[in-house]
Amino acid sequence: MNTAIQLNTGLRDKLQFNNDCLLEFSRQEEKKDTFYFGDLDNSIKFDKYLRIKESAKCRINNLWETTINSEDLTCKKRYRPALECMIANLKVSYYHKKYISISLNKNKFPAGKEIQFYKYDIINKLIIKLEEDGWIYKKPGYLDRVSEIGRYTRIWATEKMEELLLELSPKEIYHDIANPVKLRKTKSKEEIRLNIIPKKIKEIKKNLMFYNNYMSNQLIQYTPQNENDNCILSFKTERKSISATLFAAYNRGDTVVGRKFKNGGRLYNAGFGYQLLPKEERKTISINKANTVEIDYSSLHIKMLYAKKGIQYNLDPYKALTDNEEHRIVFKKFFLTLINASNIFKAIGAIENDIKDIEKRIINNNREGKKSKERDVEFLRIVKKEDFNWFSVINKIKKVHSPIQEYICSDMGTQLMNIDSKIILEVIMHFTNKNIPCLPVHDSVIIEEEHRDELKEVMQKTYKKHMNGFSCNVK
Repeated sequence: MNTAIQLNTGLRDKLQFNNDCLLEFSRQEEKKDTFYFGDLDNSIKFDKYLRIKESAKCRINNLWETTINSEDLTCKKRYRPALECMIANLKVSYYHKKYISISLNKNKFPAGKEIQFYKYDIINKLIIKLEEDGWIYKKPGYLDRVSEIGRYTRIWATEKMEELLLELSPKEIYHDIANPVKLRKTKSKEEIRLNIIPKKIKEIKKNLMFYNNYMSNQLIQYTPQNENDNCILSFKTERKSISATLFAAYNRGDTVVGRKFKNGGRLYNAGFGYQLLPKEERKTISINKANTVEIDYSSLHIKMLYAKKGIQYNLDPYKALTDNEEHRIVFKKFFLTLINASNIFKAIGAIENDIKDIEKRIINNNREGKKSKERDVEFLRIVKKEDFNWFSVINKIKKVHSPIQEYICSDMGTQLMNIDSKIILEVIMHFTNKNIPCLPVHDSVIIEEEHRDELKEVMQKTYKKHMNGFSCNVK
């Protein structure tokens, strides 16, 4: 067990919430000088859809009666489901050794009525009360407007809460998603509720509900990698179960085209699920204790654009631009950015902002003595060394891929996602209907090793069906 950085008492009072504050970590009362789950960035977002099964709700009655029910609160009946959701999140946090990240900015809470208890006043008061009574620890969030570096509030269980969490089994926590099809606004991502839903979307909803119900009875596990030694809890590296619940997210719901569910539609995990695992951890996923493989479409969106022009394209579209492996990394990222952007200047702005964000993350990590993602470090090293002229890169892409140059800066990204989401959903439903569990990851699918060949065949067949007979390699 390693102790964290000791803070001088006088200095602590003077610390400001800026970038240097990330180097320090204090906790209230007797645990001020110790880390729980290591670095604060080791976190998962608060999941408003998490619930405790009916049979286990009695276990939090004592907490409810002594902490919340005794308070004089308006709309008290909404605090009970809020507390149950909070406990479910704390259980997932404790189980996976990660802090809970939650924004306590009032503007971040939805104005709709989808979840009655998920309101700023309720969640904020609940957190304050749980902290006051010693059930949770809290590290307030902040934003340094100079460095533009910030962090949401972090919360996690105290030893007092641990006793309750140990009584709960991971199997007693579940996702309650009555509507697994989400239509969101362009900028705020706030969900939009429509009175009339297209027939095809109702079918997608039906399939996803069937899939989620089926997968809730399957054992999906992974092995955590690089266990953090800098935490006060003693955990053994062991296989951990993880959620496979999915929902479809459609974009631009505040536009005429968006309301027709033509933008986006990709399948995402609800809460902390297997899609959020790092690549190395995803390789350790097992389904019902069987080893798995992940098969993905090769250069999917570029080949879809060629297919739309009636051309069968079998090459590596990025290698066609350069034989330099380092340049390929940059060309690939920028090519896809160009397809998603509405004009050249927005595309260049997007790639330059990405570079700035990556640089900030690396600088911040270096200050904290943390390791940055190899992908980020390599990408930044290449762009700094080569100093690319983005207009020249655009011209080269247009020249090499002239048959599809009309799609450069065409804002086609979400429309392509709309098509690939239909392909992937059809693939996973093929196996679900055969009682074979599988896990989609946007343009790839994870399945038990014994079904590798069938998965490849189904993926190719389904792509051809949706792309007028054209094919796309899978690997």
